Formats: sequence, structure tokens, C-alpha cells
Amino acid sequence: MTTNIYDITIPKLASDSRWSVQKKDEFGIEKFICYVDDSGCDKIISINGISYMFAGNALLIQQWKDWLLSNPDSSNNMPETEDSNNPAQVNIAICAVNEKTHKIEIECRQFNKLPEAISTGTGGVFALECWEINKDPCRAINSAIQKDRYSGGAVKFINLSDMSHNLQNNASLADIINLMREEGFIMYSSKQAASIPISDAAKNDPDVLDMVNTLTSGNVNICAPYPGMDTPWSNEEKVELKASFDRIFRHVQ
Repeated sequence: MTTNIYDITIPKLASDSRWSVQKKDEFGIEKFICYVDDSGCDKIISINGISYMFAGNALLIQQWKDWLLSNPDSSNNMPETEDSNNPAQVNIAICAVNEKTHKIEIECRQFNKLPEAISTGTGGVFALECWEINKDPCRAINSAIQKDRYSGGAVKFINLSDMSHNLQNNASLADIINLMREEGFIMYSSKQAASIPISDAAKNDPDVLDMVNTLTSGNVNICAPYPGMDTPWSNEEKVELKASFDRIFRHVQ
């Protein structure tokens, strides 16, 4: 579902491109995930001299992207870090890097840290293990994809040394939902489970058909998950985030 990493030495941000939604059974145990890769809606975006990298709730990520693209000059009207309408309290992780100095301006919910690299996501630990050996963030993402069934798709990156990148950011959450409904895949919760086109799986599994209907309604919790994303942000974290954005708007943008 997601793996993000920032290599401070190169410096380069990289992520996978999978978005997904989880289906649980009556006991709260995951039955399958529905996912889509390479949607054009990236987890990394460059705005006014800052590269932002997100994980967590896709709706919140869309709201944060829209807010940042509106060129705010203060943290007033900052989006929420949690979806108050979601009983699971699914939230977001944010990393922000100064494209000129390469300094990390924000590292909220980046739970895997080394002196020269940070990461988050369900594949974050695997990515750092690879990075320690190879010092290559894109290779680290690919390594995580091989070990983490929740990460996948093309590796997206931005290299801050020359601003080369392969980011698209030409799709929205609505596009992800439509693409997932029409061209998504189902992966059942087994280590050996293969990916099945959602249209085929829906013919044999009423739960998948229900997922298709849920996607059609748009009332779905699409995520780029990371460990701890169901833990509400503390007041201290929110205050720190607000202060960090005010600092960025005063001194960077």
C-alpha cells in the first residue's frame, strides 16, 4: 500500500505508486485488498520550493495537496490530520524537504529513521534495510515492493540535486476511485495470493461485488497505509506541524 523514503545524501525522495482499500471480515480480520497502481496521483509533490511526501488517508492527502497548491501564506485553515468521519481515525504522515537546502522541514509520522535516511509506510522497514546496503532509494523501494504485498507499481522520485523527476500528479482521488473500480485488482490475504482483476473476482465473491458498489458510490476509504495510521495525532504533534508550516511560509516560500 505504500513505501516512502528520503535519502538525505543524494538527496532524493522516492515512493511506490499503489493505492488500496482493505476489506475485513466480521471478525475484523483482513480478507483482501483492492488496489490500483500507476494512477498518476503521486504521493510526492513539489510546491514552491518544498517537496512533500505523504502516506495515509487518500482523502486527507488530496485535501492537503489542494491546500498547498492554493499558495497559503500561513497555517490558518490548515487541513485536518485525521478524518473525523472515519471511525478508524485513519490519518496521514507528512514529510517536507527544502529543495534548496535539502533540510527536512517536517517529518511527522516518519517512524523509520537513520542518520542519512527516513522512511514510512508498510514497506518502510524493508526499504531502509536495503538502503543501508545499497544507498539507493529507488532500489530500496523496489526491494520493499518484493517483500511487502501492500506496496507496488512504478517507483516515483524527485532528485533534489538537479530536480529531475518522474512525477505526474495529473490525477485526483476521484480518478483513483474510478480506475480502481474499472481496472483494479483484488489480492486475498495469503502470502501466495495472486492478483485477480476486480471484474473477474466480483463474479465469484459477493464481498468483491460489494466493493465494486462501494467504489461506485465513492464512499470508500482509500489509503497509502503506514503503521500507526489509526493512532490519532497528539495535540503536541498538531502544534508542531502548525509551527513548521508557519516557518516554511515565512522563510522558504
